[in-house]
Amino acid sequence: MTLLLATPLLGAHAFAQYPDRTIRLVHAWAAGSATDGAARAFAKELGDRLGQSVVVDNKPGAEGIIGTAYVAKAQPDGYNLIVTSMGTMVLNDLLHAKLQYNPREDLEPLGLFAKSSFILVASNKFAATNLDEVLKRVKQQPGEVSIGLFGGITDLIASALSAETGSKLLHVRYQGGAPTLNAVLSGEVNLGVLPAAYAVLHGTKFRVIGVTSPTRLSYLPDAPTFAEQGVQRMEFANWYGVHGPRGLPETVRSVLHSAVKETAESAQFIEQLKRMGIEPEFLNAEQFAKFLAAERVKYTRLLENSELRRR
Repeated sequence: MTLLLATPLLGAHAFAQYPDRTIRLVHAWAAGSATDGAARAFAKELGDRLGQSVVVDNKPGAEGIIGTAYVAKAQPDGYNLIVTSMGTMVLNDLLHAKLQYNPREDLEPLGLFAKSSFILVASNKFAATNLDEVLKRVKQQPGEVSIGLFGGITDLIASALSAETGSKLLHVRYQGGAPTLNAVLSGEVNLGVLPAAYAVLHGTKFRVIGVTSPTRLSYLPDAPTFAEQGVQRMEFANWYGVHGPRGLPETVRSVLHSAVKETAESAQFIEQLKRMGIEPEFLNAEQFAKFLAAERVKYTRLLENSELRRR
């Protein structure tokens, strides 16, 4: 009986000094992507506040499923966290019949720290400078004009573009934004859907055809919205948050809630995000949970009217 009573006390004591070693922050996409830069900036700021190193571990593949499943199945001790997105926490669950994790049951939200719009871009090797010219080429060569995507919301954006314009594109899938960008730059694909941050980071290496924001972005004043170009229902945004495995000890959860909030509201971190073309925004754990539920409702409706189907 004494041993049974001692066990939970020892467990609680074990987390009293959290964190006492390096924390892994998994990023489920390839190194060099826009979210990778945000993840590394977040990790540095978070580590400073926790007094321990926070190391980014890239685990790309399968539309973010590999990295997300890794953390979902990890020990809930606070030493394995993940940068999550709309794709990994909402779309994957809606599109995959046999997902390797349950985003609502296996992971718990710790906070949201940023949002980002997307851009449709054209390779400099593709002869089109605006959306009208792109659509003209697509209709002349249905199913032959290629568009680079990396799953999740990028698939939905391409599907919506086809539905709204009556165009047929050749979808080419990559394992993250960085490989998709490289395919656009090399001319391997004609078009690509990328985070808007890439226009800040890579400038004139491609042409921005349209942005998925409701109004023009302050850091891309010359890039028109889709609505300006006569195409409706093309407003999409990704977001970046932090999750841990479900079942974190209360001591650990409290420490992380405070540290995530301080990091997200840090003036230095906010400035870093802005330089990357990412829009800072903070939601605490409770607000983030409600936001996730609303996102699920929103994208369930959007998918009902798209060509994407559960697989």
